[in-house]
Amino acid sequence: MTSETSAARAEGDRILSIDVVRGMAVLGILLMNIVAMGLPTYAYINPIYGGGTEGADFWTWAVNNVFADGKMRALFTMLFGASAVLIAGRAESGAGLGPVQTHYRRLFWMFVIGMIHAYFFFLGDILVTYALAGALVFPFRRLDPRLLIGLGGALLAALFLWHLSDAGQMKALLAAATAPGADEAARTAWAQASQGFVAPPGFSERETALFRGGFLEALEARAQVALLLQLTIPFDAGPEAIGQMLIGMGLFRLGFFSLGWSTRAYVIMIVIGYALAAPFAALQAGLIHAAGFEPVRTHELMVWQSITRPFIALAHASVLLLIVR
Repeated sequence: MTSETSAARAEGDRILSIDVVRGMAVLGILLMNIVAMGLPTYAYINPIYGGGTEGADFWTWAVNNVFADGKMRALFTMLFGASAVLIAGRAESGAGLGPVQTHYRRLFWMFVIGMIHAYFFFLGDILVTYALAGALVFPFRRLDPRLLIGLGGALLAALFLWHLSDAGQMKALLAAATAPGADEAARTAWAQASQGFVAPPGFSERETALFRGGFLEALEARAQVALLLQLTIPFDAGPEAIGQMLIGMGLFRLGFFSLGWSTRAYVIMIVIGYALAAPFAALQAGLIHAAGFEPVRTHELMVWQSITRPFIALAHASVLLLIVR
């Protein structure tokens, strides 16, 4: 059974299996957003900046890191790609706006709401990224499903290699900046390159003070980080979202999200995610802890850990889909 068949049969109705998986993904994202909302920004990357690295603080970070961080977002992003195909299909068979008009109107308002959300409510907004990435992936929706998955996987692999190269450059910049007699240019180069994962001196304290101030002070604190995150969209969040959306489109058209796969196929996805990918992610988390959360080493290990995101995400989805079945 294909997802198109399932969607057509349920036209005008919600598709229960997709709603269940989407709901779980949102709740999983909340686990990480609680950290982003309640602690200094850089605590999302490194618990040294908020809480600590021992006892319950460590285990909370570790469980989130292995099973939620990046994985729930990956699953939600795949579902965004799936919904683009689903909504386009329904628009094609309806009497209202066509699929292109429907999709891009949706993205326009998503971008507007995302910008308001990022600067006035929550600096970790994802809607702007989805609006930009969704605009690029939509023309590919009619490609062969397996080709969509292959293209998405290839883009994620290329992003991993780019980040791995970047991690190597971080090591070199840190060595140059901390070498005896290092000049101001070397220290400045390191400070600029590392701002994505190393908090500038006093940043967390200033940010906390601003958020504890009035509306304008909180707006200033949000704007600093929201702008920093949005500037990285073309190099990080954007390509990752495009890759995951393409995979989601392909999986939807192959029936994954609408219970079109056999029980055996879902079990295989669970085994890949929990028996192979999750232990690898846990190993990286253990190495990060063993390194004392040293920023450059943490950055490098998290790059390696990013490989596991789609596999653990699909394992989570497969468990829920079997429960729905």
